[in-house]
Amino acid sequence: MEELNKTQIVLLTLLVSFVTSIATGIVTVALMDQAPPGLTQTINRVVEKTVEIVVPEETQGATVIKTVVVKEEDFITEAIEINSPSLVTIKNEKDITVSFGFLIDNGDFIVSDTRTLKDGSKYQVIFDDQEVVEATVVVNDKNNYFSILKVIYPEDFDRDSLQSKSAELEEVDTLSLGQSIVALGTKTEEKIFLGVVIGFKEGDIILENKDTVATSSSESLNRTPSLIRTSLGLNQYDSGGPSLNTAGKIVGINIVIKDFRYTIPSQIIRRAIENLPQT
Repeated sequence: MEELNKTQIVLLTLLVSFVTSIATGIVTVALMDQAPPGLTQTINRVVEKTVEIVVPEETQGATVIKTVVVKEEDFITEAIEINSPSLVTIKNEKDITVSFGFLIDNGDFIVSDTRTLKDGSKYQVIFDDQEVVEATVVVNDKNNYFSILKVIYPEDFDRDSLQSKSAELEEVDTLSLGQSIVALGTKTEEKIFLGVVIGFKEGDIILENKDTVATSSSESLNRTPSLIRTSLGLNQYDSGGPSLNTAGKIVGINIVIKDFRYTIPSQIIRRAIENLPQT
């Protein structure tokens, strides 16, 4: 040993360890062969039980976590598909198109820009599937921003079909600066506008209808919480169409009058409907 160098000592140590391991294995096997059957059975059960816990059964599926990438354009496409059937064309008794709008509240009301709509007058409403019904203007604002029409359905009209046509309003307080917004065009050809919310502006909206003027219940309608400013490149032919968030909910109606380009918030529309006389 004294004549061995360091390398030889390390190799000798490894050899001794290897021989010892082999000897230990031989002794263990010999003892297992001489052990009583009961002891062997107990050891086997422990091993089987351990394996049963560690390894799942074939019928049990492992939990797999997947990362799914969802693009904003997928939300936008879905929002358009959901709300396009709500768009309507409004014509007068001479069959001349006077305005556009969209259907809300399970088809009970239509929201439109005012244009030439007269308070209390009846108009023809053409749905996307070319069905025709009548509607009466029940709300106008004096600033000529928007109108609300009450739809009059014939007795044999299939009201179940309105569920796929009617849009859903969303409170504007869910919007934030920089949030994506989608506008649906209202001209004969289908088109959309993509933009973002760039600001909110305080404004005055004075509403009136043919049954109530300046009543206590309508005084709360005289001021809007805000007007929505967006980067949407709308023109006057697209006035009256809805603005949507990426969740597919309508956040307001787009109004384009000369230099006035705003989205009237959906809560103004909702308050106007809630303050209509109950009939």
